[in-house]
Amino acid sequence: MPSEDAAGGLDDAAVRKALDELLAWEPMRRSPQLAAFLRYIVEARLDGDEANLKAYSIAVDVLGRGEDFDPQTDPIVRVQARRLRNLLSAFHESGEGQGAVRIVLPVGRYVPQFIPVESKTQPAPVRPGGAVRGSTWIVGAAAIVLLMAAIVFWPDLAERTGRLADLGQPLPPLVLVEEFENLASDEQGTPLVAGLAVEMVTDLNQFPDVVARYGGARAALSPAEIALDMPVYLLSGVARRVAQGVQYGIVLTDGDTGATLANHDLAVALVNEVPMMSIDDVARYFVMRLASPRSVLHAPVRAWLAENDTVPLALYPCLAAYWHYREGPEADANRVKGCAEKLAATEPDARAVLASLLADAAWDEGAETEEGREIIAEARALAESARDEDPTREMAWMALARAAFFSGELLTARDNFHSAYQLNPASADIVAGYAQVLGHIGNWESAMRLSDEIRAAESDPPAWFHLTPALHALRMGDYAEAADHARLSLPAHRDMSLAILVAAGGQMRNRDLIDAYLPQLLAGQRFRRMGILPTLRYLISDTELLRQFSLGIANAGVPLDRLARPF
Repeated sequence: MPSEDAAGGLDDAAVRKALDELLAWEPMRRSPQLAAFLRYIVEARLDGDEANLKAYSIAVDVLGRGEDFDPQTDPIVRVQARRLRNLLSAFHESGEGQGAVRIVLPVGRYVPQFIPVESKTQPAPVRPGGAVRGSTWIVGAAAIVLLMAAIVFWPDLAERTGRLADLGQPLPPLVLVEEFENLASDEQGTPLVAGLAVEMVTDLNQFPDVVARYGGARAALSPAEIALDMPVYLLSGVARRVAQGVQYGIVLTDGDTGATLANHDLAVALVNEVPMMSIDDVARYFVMRLASPRSVLHAPVRAWLAENDTVPLALYPCLAAYWHYREGPEADANRVKGCAEKLAATEPDARAVLASLLADAAWDEGAETEEGREIIAEARALAESARDEDPTREMAWMALARAAFFSGELLTARDNFHSAYQLNPASADIVAGYAQVLGHIGNWESAMRLSDEIRAAESDPPAWFHLTPALHALRMGDYAEAADHARLSLPAHRDMSLAILVAAGGQMRNRDLIDAYLPQLLAGQRFRRMGILPTLRYLISDTELLRQFSLGIANAGVPLDRLARPF
């Protein structure tokens, strides 16, 4: 039966030929899950079953999710649809398609469209009296290419780089990723490099403050990218055999000067020629180091923020200011609030930043008070608005998680952080927040695995990354380590860090620790308003951890009435 789209009638044979071309394309073959996704939705459309192309059926039938799959809490289908959409666009832009049909996946839908492709073999017009002049044809063709490239690339870049009128402020980095050089001799075993560069491009583009392109040459830049004058970086890599298995290495260089800015290595064991880490995990390992807000990619914008006290007008410097604010109290919260308010109407990520700031303000005000609850409700509404506009934005899910956390809704916070983590598992700051909530509810195996991973990825982890290991050490009775981490986390999480330090001091009978931090703990307005243990119970459900707090703070000399009641 013929398949028809708004563009005209098409027969099944033409659609299946286009599908076969796509499935044979090397980047698609490297992503078997996306290939299965594509085949599934195309066959359903051809069979007239598009009414059943829903997130649930795709998750269960294609992506291996169980029958209890909930698309509201697990965004995997939206994430994979976005990746497939990008891959389809890359195929069509490559010019490799020879069929009469272009397969398109519209934004916000899982039903593909089949668009006729005009013939590419139109005869060249012949001028009376002679042949077409070569130079005129070249100039005309070049103009058409420039125009089409601008039409194709400009809208996407405009979205990724914020308001184009604000080019006086820093623009996000553009990373051109080369194919990895394969010195690993993998002819007989599992491919050790194939698809790694493409996966890194995909992972980098999950960040709202990084733009990544496949192909590591400045000559590959589009006219829109050249016009924007974005900072350009080249990323190259190599894989080679070593005694441990296979060694992956990457080098990041400045696109203008060629100077080496960063390099990272990763050794992966091989068992029967099968690597113990997937290509996805290798890409995530490197991207977590490259795309951190504290990485060399963002050094220029952080320097700009340090040298300028103006309110950022574009999304990229506003996001950079927010991540800096999260690192400690010396950052200017008012500047972040100012730029987020200016951009909230047009930028969902700015709305999410504003929601996170409101969640912090609610906690400072007293999340258990009427005023605090009103602020939390405002924060949640902003975050929901950002999520509903684009459910694939991890910033919105993170803001929802923070609003739930400061409301004492720990399981909701966990679920929302999990959604953010699913969308961007290479974001160190999202992973750190997720690990923190997992620890607070007692899932310490996962919490410490994630915490160790993100602290290893950072040469100088921000203060708040140390709170999870501080709590874990206190729970396990390693009081000296708990105190060491709590001292580091103190600038970012004052109340909780003070409670850890006093509890650790009480358990060790360390008078220096108790004398230094107990007066500060008792002066805390939140502890005075709610009581010490009720404040801790508001954010922690792990009973063993609460027991360690109770015993340690009591051993430090705090009376039971001040532990259990307001004072």
